[in-house]
Amino acid sequence: MPEDEKQKTLNALDAILDQYNSAMTEDLCRLLRYPTILGEPAPLAPFGKDIAAGLCYVLELAASFGFAVQNEEGYVGLVQHGQTQQQVGALCHVDVVPAGGHWFHAPFGGELENDIIYGRGAFDDKGPLIAVLYAMRALKEENVPLKNGICLIVGTDEESGFRCMDYYKKHHQPPLCSIVPDAEFPLVYAEKGIVHLQLSLPLGGEGASSGIRLQSLSGGVAANVIPESAEAFLACDQTEQAILEELLHKYEQRRRIKVTREPGGLRLVATGRSAHGSLPEEGINAVGILLGFLRGLPLAQNAAEAARIFYMLCGEDTDGRGLRIACADEHGALTMAPTQVQLREGQIDLVLDIRFPVSKNLAWLKAHILAVIEPLGLRLTAWNGKEPHFIRPDSPLVQSLLAVYQAESGDMRPPLAIGGGTYARAIPNAVAFGPVFPGQPRLEHQAEECISSSQLLRLSKIYAAALYTLANQDWPANQNTVQE
Repeated sequence: MPEDEKQKTLNALDAILDQYNSAMTEDLCRLLRYPTILGEPAPLAPFGKDIAAGLCYVLELAASFGFAVQNEEGYVGLVQHGQTQQQVGALCHVDVVPAGGHWFHAPFGGELENDIIYGRGAFDDKGPLIAVLYAMRALKEENVPLKNGICLIVGTDEESGFRCMDYYKKHHQPPLCSIVPDAEFPLVYAEKGIVHLQLSLPLGGEGASSGIRLQSLSGGVAANVIPESAEAFLACDQTEQAILEELLHKYEQRRRIKVTREPGGLRLVATGRSAHGSLPEEGINAVGILLGFLRGLPLAQNAAEAARIFYMLCGEDTDGRGLRIACADEHGALTMAPTQVQLREGQIDLVLDIRFPVSKNLAWLKAHILAVIEPLGLRLTAWNGKEPHFIRPDSPLVQSLLAVYQAESGDMRPPLAIGGGTYARAIPNAVAFGPVFPGQPRLEHQAEECISSSQLLRLSKIYAAALYTLANQDWPANQNTVQE
C-alpha cells in the first residue's frame, strides 16, 4: 500500500479515536469497578464470579460495537473482526492482583480525577484492553480493508498461572502473530523465565528458655508482588515484652517495624513498599524486614533459627546469591524476592518470586535450589515455572511493530528484554508491546495504580496502527520459526 494512502488511513483512525476519548475513559472506569481478583470456581466462572462478571462486561461492550464475541466457558473471551481463518491477535487480561497497600482512591472505584483514572488494573491490564478494543472499533467503523482478521483474546488467569491460555490453546489455533499490551515500549523481544516456589521449614524443639513463642506470621498479597506489609504476633509476658522492645529499639530498621502491645504479647508490623515481582529492587520488602528482626530474638521452637535460615537465603539480596543461583546473560540478570510468608500447622511457608535469564532453564534452576535447601532441612513444597521466551529482534513481527512505535514517537531506542512475564510466552510469534512508555513510572501491582485518559487515547492510536499494519501483511501459516 502506498505510504500516502496508509497515512491517510491512520489519520482517519486517529480522528475517530479522538471522538471516543470520553467514552473510552468512561468504559475503563466501569471495567475497573469489577474486583476481578482470583476467587472460588463456579459454573462458567472457573476463576471466580467477579472475574467472570468482568469478562462478561468486556464482551457485552464489544458486542455493542458490532463485533462477534464468544465466551469460552469463562476461561477466555474472543472479540472477532473480519475473517476468522487467518487472524492477527491482541492478548489482554481482565484479572488483576489484589489491591494491597495504602490507597487514597478506592482500588475498585474506577475514579476519574484531573484526567487520571485510578483503579487496580488501570495499567495491568484493563486500560490497554480498552485501548485495543477501541482501536478495533475505529478500524471497523472506518471500514479499513484488511488481508487478515483481528481477534482480541481476553484472558482471565494471567496473574495466577495462565490456565486460561491452556484452555484457549486446546480449543483454538493461535493467531498468525500477536501483540500483548502488557509490558513496555518500544517492544519486548525477550522475557526471563519465571518461577514461583514455596519453601517450607517445620518448627520444633525447645528453643530458648524464655518461652517467647511465634504465634502467628503472615505477609504478602500475591506471589508476584513485593510485599508492602508483614506481621507477627509474639506470645510473651510483660518481662519478655520489655526485652523485645529493647531489642527492637536497637534494630537498625526499627522505623519500619511498629510494635503494639496486645493481651498476651506483642504484635509486630513491618511496612515496606510494593512493586512488581520482576522489579524487586524498586520495592522495600516487608517480609525480608520482618525476618531480619525475628532471627535475632530468643524465640522458642527454633523459630528464630528458621527466620535466620530464610533471611540468609533471601532476606535482603535480590540477585539470588543466598540460594547460589545468581547469574546473568546479555538479556539480563536473575532476580529473586520473598513475596509471601505464613506460619501454619507448625511450619513456616515462604513463597519466592524468581526471574531467570534466557540462557538458563527450569531444570537448571531447580537442581541448584534443591542442592542448597535440602542440607538445611527445607522442603520444596510448591513449584510453578515458565521457561524463558525469546523472539529474534530481526524478525518481521519485531521490525513491523518497531516501525509503528517509531513513527508515532520518534523514539529510536532498541527493543527490550524484561523480567516480567506476559501472554507472549504462551503462543507462537507474539511479543509484548507497551503500554508503559520509556521513563514512565511503573505503577502495576502498586497502590494508586492509574492511567491518564490522554495516555489511554494515545495507546489506542498506537494499537490501531499496529493492528492495521499486522493485519495487512502476509504471514506464513505456521509462525514457529521466529520463536526460540
